[in-house]
Amino acid sequence: MAGSCSVFCLAIIAAVFVSATAVDYCSLESCPNMHTMCRYPYPNPGPMCSNWRDNGLTDDEKARIVKKHNELRQKVASGKETRGINGPQPPAAYMPDLTWDNELAMIAQRWVNQCQPGHDVCRNVQRFAVGQNMAITMNSGPNNSPVEDMIQMWYDEVALFDNRQVWRLTSINGVGHYTQIVWAKTTKIGCGRIKYTGSGWNNHYFICNYGPNCQQAHDAGLTNSEKDLIVRKHNELRQRVASGQETRGSPGPQPPASNMQDLTWDDELATIAQRWANQCIYKHDKCKNVERYQVGQNIARSSATGMEPAGVGEMIDDWYNEVALFDNSLVSSYQFSMDTAHYTQMVWATTAKIGCGRIKYKNERGWDTNFFVCNYGPSGNWKGKKMYEIRQQLSLAVLRAVRAFQKRATTKEHQCAFIARRHNVVGQRIANGYQRFIHQKVSGAPGVPGGYPGDCEDALNPGHT
Repeated sequence: MAGSCSVFCLAIIAAVFVSATAVDYCSLESCPNMHTMCRYPYPNPGPMCSNWRDNGLTDDEKARIVKKHNELRQKVASGKETRGINGPQPPAAYMPDLTWDNELAMIAQRWVNQCQPGHDVCRNVQRFAVGQNMAITMNSGPNNSPVEDMIQMWYDEVALFDNRQVWRLTSINGVGHYTQIVWAKTTKIGCGRIKYTGSGWNNHYFICNYGPNCQQAHDAGLTNSEKDLIVRKHNELRQRVASGQETRGSPGPQPPASNMQDLTWDDELATIAQRWANQCIYKHDKCKNVERYQVGQNIARSSATGMEPAGVGEMIDDWYNEVALFDNSLVSSYQFSMDTAHYTQMVWATTAKIGCGRIKYKNERGWDTNFFVCNYGPSGNWKGKKMYEIRQQLSLAVLRAVRAFQKRATTKEHQCAFIARRHNVVGQRIANGYQRFIHQKVSGAPGVPGGYPGDCEDALNPGHT
């Protein structure tokens, strides 16, 4: 069942401050080359900040910012907030106090120093995605508006907040500042401030960054029909390979398999996959193993503006279509390749379970994004191991002989007797070939035409009991 990020969002909290010199913000995976610290490498106020003054926050102001936020969070958590559409706001079972974070503050200050009112494109950190609240006040005279007033202005959006959205946030229009302030899984805050003159006004520009952030998520989880689609799609593609119908490859075709079982849904794998998807970090998590076995993982992300991003079925197809690049000689002794690793995990024969998660959110550019994670167990992609057992196919001559036998014999007993009579005349090859054919039908191997259940072992080996 689809859930809300407010339920599943896992806080990933670093124990130590990550210094600016230790982080290559230009290579940050969540927004390469778009990060504020990459786009504006110099800490001083930028050229748009004419007559700037009072750049940065005092220690006293930092303490007051944290205190104000925590007072407002606890007002909601204790059930004392009576305002809102369908108010009052329900109390919270878990809403920890925020603490100051120097890295978030450094990034916030770097952005306000550009004197460009609005949200920056990306301010994420290695630990988590980062949310943001922004305010600017303008005055023709001295502008000494205290930071508490700006925070209160954000919080007062509670009057427009429908309390039914606490269980599943579907829209932040008009209430996004408030929801970020009281987001339960947010634990860190860092802010920046600059005062400057622009267009004849004295401006006070104030930014706060929050982490972890899941505020932009608008749907998390999979419906039952989507889960069914995921399992069915995987099994259809696995059986396409198993039956020898996949002609693509480098080189192809892909050999058929004799031991490729169908996958079934696993709730534990799905819970772990959903927990990771909810972090909105496009990379593999470091550990998703369960007590039963090691777990493999495929991930995909699709973003679009003005249209729906790719759905789970399309992303599964993208994984599988890597088969076009797969060398069929590696089935018997696997060698890892980034170009085909999604495909090989999908068709790894000993994998029996699958569980997936998905989150929909707005990315740093405001595009609708689907982030899709599937966990597989037991894991595949083991170097030097067989991906699957290659099914030995009958030669064309043997298949022709089998079809001739079928036309001349109408029952299993007649077929077996016919083979026994021909055993010394036609030769061991045809008899053994038909015996393999019958055995494949019994074991359910796909792609073998006709036949009767059972084998001809008794007929071919008189005296066998």
